[in-house]
Amino acid sequence: MLSWSEVIRHVKRAIGFPHAFIEYSDDEIQDMLYDSCLRKFSSYFPDKRVMGLDCSDAHVIVPNADNLYYVNDPAGREILSIDTLIPEAGTMYILGHPWMGSFTWDDTPAFALQAWKANNLKQFSIFNYTIQFFPPNQLRIIPRYNGQCALEYSRVHADDLSTVQPDLIEYFKDFALAIFKMRLGSLRKNYNTVQTPFGEIPLNGDALYSEGEASYNDIINKFEGGSPPFVYFEIG
Repeated sequence: MLSWSEVIRHVKRAIGFPHAFIEYSDDEIQDMLYDSCLRKFSSYFPDKRVMGLDCSDAHVIVPNADNLYYVNDPAGREILSIDTLIPEAGTMYILGHPWMGSFTWDDTPAFALQAWKANNLKQFSIFNYTIQFFPPNQLRIIPRYNGQCALEYSRVHADDLSTVQPDLIEYFKDFALAIFKMRLGSLRKNYNTVQTPFGEIPLNGDALYSEGEASYNDIINKFEGGSPPFVYFEIG
């Protein structure tokens, strides 16, 4: 599981610590990367979850608004998007979807045909719901929906990085390093050298910033060309 200590260790080693001087403490590095890295990374590879919404609950209905409901992540994290609304199964039964699956091979074609017909009929029925998300926490459902439903949604990753998928850990660490190089290079561009007991040492802020910027742009291009893994966890 990824942690901030691992990210900071990766960043400092790449800069040359402990042999190279770094102007920021570990806490300052974490704060900087949290603000500039975590949300940006989440916009490309979000933490995808599923939560329930009871549209009949007066507490989630937005006053003086048509078909508008409050949605809040159970963990209190920022919601980036509401991706899919899954209504109660009863709506599909009304459209002719079989109540139960097939029990024999011979029953399977008839079951599959009925399920296919119900799903295709849905797009022409009053149960074809359209959703519109208004950040940070309001959702419009058209036509009006008064029952319970499930929402597939995307949110920012956990503050402790515990929700970053294992196959994306190296991407996150390299992304954090690129951003830190840009920030550190931007600071060092204001000074040419630093005085040490061994004499003046050039800071090379321009070179460090350019190196970080090139890495940042390359990683962003990879992010835009990739697609997030659709892993869902049910909440509630």
